[in-house]
Amino acid sequence: MNQTFDKLYRQLGRITLGLLLGALTVYGITLLCALLGFSHAAASFGGVAASVAYVFLALLAVFLVASVVAAVVRWIDRRSQAGASHPV
Repeated sequence: MNQTFDKLYRQLGRITLGLLLGALTVYGITLLCALLGFSHAAASFGGVAASVAYVFLALLAVFLVASVVAAVVRWIDRRSQAGASHPV
C-alpha cells in the first residue's frame, strides 16, 4: 500500500507543479496583453487565470492533505516495524 500511495503522491505533486507553471504562463500572457494595451484580451486571460488559480488551490489543498496522510502512514509504519523488532 505504501508504494501505491507514494506513486499517487508523486503524481499529484507533478500535476500540481505543472498546473502552477501553466497558471504562471497564463498570468504572464495576461500581463503582456495588459502592457501592450489589449484590454479585451487581458480581461479574457484574466478570467482564465482566475479559473486556473481556483483549480490550482484545490489541487494544492489535496496535495497538502496527501502530504499529511503520507507522513502519518510513514510514522505508523515505522512504529509498527520498531514494535515488531523489539517485542515487549
